[in-house]
This record gives sequence, structure tokens and C-alpha cells, in this order.
Amino acid sequence: MPAAATVLAAADGAPVVFSARRGAGAIAFSGALDAWRHRAAPADDKTGAAAADEPFARFWRSLVVANAASVPPALEVSTGPGIIRPGDRTSIAVRVRDIPRGDTITLPPIAARVIGPAVKVDEPVRLWPTAEPGVYEGEWRARVAGLYNLSVAAADLRGDATITVAPDVTQGTADDAAALALATQATGGQAFPVDRAPALVEAMKAAYPPRRGVRPSHPMRSPWWVLPFAGLLCAEWAVRRKRGRP
Repeated sequence: MPAAATVLAAADGAPVVFSARRGAGAIAFSGALDAWRHRAAPADDKTGAAAADEPFARFWRSLVVANAASVPPALEVSTGPGIIRPGDRTSIAVRVRDIPRGDTITLPPIAARVIGPAVKVDEPVRLWPTAEPGVYEGEWRARVAGLYNLSVAAADLRGDATITVAPDVTQGTADDAAALALATQATGGQAFPVDRAPALVEAMKAAYPPRRGVRPSHPMRSPWWVLPFAGLLCAEWAVRRKRGRP
């Protein structure tokens, strides 16, 4: 199995259908060749559809939808936070998924605008390239409460994000220890403050103890043994010729 692969169907413990991420996309592999015969099942008199075809179609529809949802869009636009008060700033991040390969990377011009039809706002937003190719960042300050749409265009690519501006917005604090402890306990974890770093290490060792595995090795099956074998044959032939033997 490839690294970080997800098994979607198995038979007797052997993977039959699995998916794996490759770069910014995903690949689905299917070895269920006999499953196609279920599509030729006789149709139901009431529904007009094959009874055996429904699980088949439902499985492949869910497979296509899940893999499509796991792949980021060609132009991903995000804001943080997406809900702010008038006068606050929000950070904008734009990522182009497909980056051309080669020593020289040429990307299309990118433009961003914040549009608020209800409050009659239409203003450009300046984006700056980051050290990572295809990633841009910027900021925008909200002046009037309302619902805004951040529209980004790069050649034939389009991306949007929604920004909500309201006067009664209250932002949560990043150092909410109680909320962090509640989230970790809900998932079966623990929260450790900075002064308890050794306890964190001990908890990690207890949760993931070292394991000893046996991995067979067959050095004599290596094709590189042909080289010393050929060398010994040549040495043996040279010694026999030196002694006058055939």
C-alpha cells in the first residue's frame, strides 16, 4: 500500500479499492473487476432499477464525491477571521493549486476586490506574494457593517470568500485554557501547560510505547552478489592459467 493510503473496500483483509493523495490531488485505485457484472442484474418491476446496482452506484458516487471534496480548489481563498466588527482588519490568504514546474515559475496576474452590494462597497484589495510560489496574502479593514464578498481572479481562475461585519461580534481569545482542555478531553487527549513539558513527554511515551518488530532480510538474494561471484570466478581462472591448467 502507498503511504497515507485510505482503504475503501477490502476482501478477506486484502485491499481492493483504495485512495491516496498525490501532490494537490488524489488518486483512486480499484481492483474490483468483478463488481461491474452487478450492473447487468435484472431490473426491478416496481422501480425499474436493478436491485444490485443501487449499492454499486451508491459506493462509486460516494467515492467520487469524497475524493473531489478532499482536493483543494484551483484557487483557494480564505479569510481569518471571517466575522469581524467595523474598524477591524481581516487577513486574506490566496493559494493557487497548480504551480508550473521548471526553473522559472510564471504565474498569471492576480486581482482581488471586496464587494458589498447592500452597503454599496466595491474596493480593490492589494495582495502580496509570499515566499511560497502561488501563495498571496493581504489585509482588508471593514468600515461599515454588512455582508461582503471577497472575489479573487487569476487568469481564468475564480475564487470567493464571505466576510461578515457586525457591531456585536465578540472574538474569542487564543489562550482559552478551559476551552482547550474541553476539546482535548472530548477527543481522549490531555492538555499540558508549558511548565509541564516533561509530563507531556512521559504521556507520549506511555501512549506510544516502543515496539520491536521482526523484519526478515535475505542478503544472498541481492543481485549485487553477482559482482563478487564474477570476481571470484575471474580470480580462479587467473590462478589456473598461471599454474598452466586449462
